Amino acid sequence: MKCNKIAVVGLGLIGGSVLKALQGFEDAVFYGIDQNEEVLSEAKSQGLICDAGLHPDEITRIADVTFICLPPDATVTFINEHTFKKNALVTDVSGVKQAIYAGICNTEIDFIGGHPMAGKEVNGFGASDADLFRNASYLLTPTEKNLPEHVALLKKMADYMGCREIVLTTPQEHDMMIAYTSQLMHIVAVVLCDSERLDASKHFSAGSLRDCTRVAKLDSRLWSRLFLLNQEELVRCIDEFSHSLQKMRDLIQSDNEAELKAFLEACSDRKNRFLA
Repeated sequence: MKCNKIAVVGLGLIGGSVLKALQGFEDAVFYGIDQNEEVLSEAKSQGLICDAGLHPDEITRIADVTFICLPPDATVTFINEHTFKKNALVTDVSGVKQAIYAGICNTEIDFIGGHPMAGKEVNGFGASDADLFRNASYLLTPTEKNLPEHVALLKKMADYMGCREIVLTTPQEHDMMIAYTSQLMHIVAVVLCDSERLDASKHFSAGSLRDCTRVAKLDSRLWSRLFLLNQEELVRCIDEFSHSLQKMRDLIQSDNEAELKAFLEACSDRKNRFLA
């Protein structure tokens, strides 16, 4: 399937990077939608989007493919409040999926959830990068309702953007795994910063503290919503982590060196299998 017109909604870090990474894809014409006129002007000056002077409603009505690069709630609102080309392919980049699918009421589109596993600690169009997705995984959550040619097209786009692998999963599995691989990791980083010791740690840390707290520098509004929208899976992950942390504490407190050593080795072996 060939797409002639591609729209990107929300030209922040991810949206701007999608726009830049897809330049030249099948000679498509690109359109941008963003509340910030300065961002749109910059994208136009860089030749990334067509300067057609169209209203967002006009763009969504003609786009063959629309990437919505907004926070979860705003993604659902945008989809439900805009008219799209009938059976157009619409995708998102949100870190949750079940809540997105549950909230969409627009039945005129072919929506396929997407989640590129890439990012930076800075936001905004100025931080966007055509190489942001190079060697990253791209998660797609198609259902039996989606057109096979649209799934194939998204896979082709992700490959064009430089992604190392495209993973097809379900909205449920996506949220279960992301609760562990991303959301819990951010929670651990934040909780490590909930200590007065951090204020005095500048000269007492090599790389461990920096590495473990790297993602604590986050957008609190966005991540609060991501945590709450994936509440059930995330709470389960926190409980499992708490259990393991308590196990470690008990082994240390009981001076059980043999079991502590075995526990450390088992976890180290699992990490090595992950790296391999």
